[in-house]
Amino acid sequence: MHEAWNYVGYTSRKLGNYEAALAAYERALALKPGYPEALEYRGEAFLALNRIPDAQQAYLDLFATNRGLADKLLAAIKSWVATQRAAASGADPATVEELDKWVQERAQIASQTAALTREGSAASWH
Repeated sequence: MHEAWNYVGYTSRKLGNYEAALAAYERALALKPGYPEALEYRGEAFLALNRIPDAQQAYLDLFATNRGLADKLLAAIKSWVATQRAAASGADPATVEELDKWVQERAQIASQTAALTREGSAASWH
């Protein structure tokens, strides 16, 4: 059932109904706490609503449990930064610059710690 709510959230988000998407992701997470796909998609919905601290927290939650989806969300955050820079009337420039710095720091941390994960460890020994 959690997957069904995740799909409802995904569809709502793709249609631009971000609040409905968040509600659906919350239902999915209530049924299966920590469900990685819902965490990642919820992070993207937070971005669309300019809820930057929530998107950052979603990334941190994923980083601890699912590096692949954390990387996907970090790429979405990076894309959001680029879009905001290109938009003359986008988000506050200081917020955008602060988030860009945060993204760069997280990317560096992810790179430095990749070998500490099970997947990274296996890859580095072959």
